[in-house]
Amino acid sequence: MMLIRNEAGERRLVVNVEAGTRVSENVDMPVAAASGQLDVMSEPSGARVAVDGASAGRTPLKLRSLAPGHHVVIVSDGTTSVNRSVDVTVGATLSMFISLATPANGPTGTVAFDSPLELRLLEDGHLLGLSNGAPLVLAPGKHRLDLVNDPLEMKVARTVTVEAGKTARVAVPAPNGTIFVNAAPWADVSVDGRSIGVTPLGDVAVPVGTHEVLWRHPQLGEKRKTVVVGAQTPVRLTMDMGR
Repeated sequence: MMLIRNEAGERRLVVNVEAGTRVSENVDMPVAAASGQLDVMSEPSGARVAVDGASAGRTPLKLRSLAPGHHVVIVSDGTTSVNRSVDVTVGATLSMFISLATPANGPTGTVAFDSPLELRLLEDGHLLGLSNGAPLVLAPGKHRLDLVNDPLEMKVARTVTVEAGKTARVAVPAPNGTIFVNAAPWADVSVDGRSIGVTPLGDVAVPVGTHEVLWRHPQLGEKRKTVVVGAQTPVRLTMDMGR
């Protein structure tokens, strides 16, 4: 009897082996479902956690097989409840820390974010929420927050002072990324309907995010392509107008 195991499960196999022979078997192993992981911690611990309205357990809690996509997480100690929105991606682990303790020096304050981008909001490595979600509820005082969008290679830090009973607003404009554009034989190029010139074009600054690039040649017609521009790595584009 042989036992073969992977992360998704196991298979048992009976193999008869005779002296001087080689045995080959094909084993259909179970496949792990595409999922992500969410780790939820709270202060104090033992708080109830609900995901999309369904009870998931108590903190500290590891949700190992969470379906990819948008989820609403509610952490409650029976007196105070905190809502957070998270976006789960396949194979990734998110960490969320929720403070349910009432500040000793008065009520909480909130922080709202103005940004065209969706950013993960972290403090000391703990996920607090998303920039386009509900305002963060934080204890009064100074907080250093990291604002992160991994696909767009963006990570910025902001220090915000929270005052009891007030809302602090933090503006986070989209930084610029860089594109290089070429064409064979040549083309007029527009990005999101705005002309940027005739190829070859180098070191063109555009805001990070998704953009539509249009190549136009008077005899060879038009070509279009949608690209994602990050904050760190330049995007290099070449279009064969004759194809």
